[in-house]
Amino acid sequence: MKHLLRRAAALALAAAMTLTLTGCIFRSSVEDLFTLPRVAAEYAGLSQELDDLQKQGYELIAPSAGENIQSVQMVDLNNDGQSEALVFMRLQGDEKPLKIFIFRPEDESYHQLCVIESSGTAIDSVQYEDLTGNGHQEIIVGWRVSMDLQALAVYSLEPDGARELMRTNYV
Repeated sequence: MKHLLRRAAALALAAAMTLTLTGCIFRSSVEDLFTLPRVAAEYAGLSQELDDLQKQGYELIAPSAGENIQSVQMVDLNNDGQSEALVFMRLQGDEKPLKIFIFRPEDESYHQLCVIESSGTAIDSVQYEDLTGNGHQEIIVGWRVSMDLQALAVYSLEPDGARELMRTNYV
């Protein structure tokens, strides 16, 4: 009899724990269980800028090779402690369809500083290195011009935009 009481008490305890420890019954609605993640406040302005570009027909693309293959990359190019946002996009039908938009953090938001453009079919790779020794990272971009031709270009971020330091084509 004592054994039967213990078993019944254990079963009742297990049932009570099953009902109370799931956590689901504490939610107020199904919608609360399926909410989308929200953009962090410091990136809300950048998100709006990207939405505006996509409404104009731009599409996000990503470099196809190398270590940096995200379509949006946060990099502190000028070593000021704040990361610039580099956004890789394409605008079909444009003379220079490949674009790298550079956004700079300002006033708790991001504002477009400049656009690097190139003709071709894809952005092959991107790398960030201090090639000039000034403490700022240059942007090294491999552009796929055609199936047989690629270009390598180096850009320096200046206060008023990006300046091309070098470009070479290779097969």
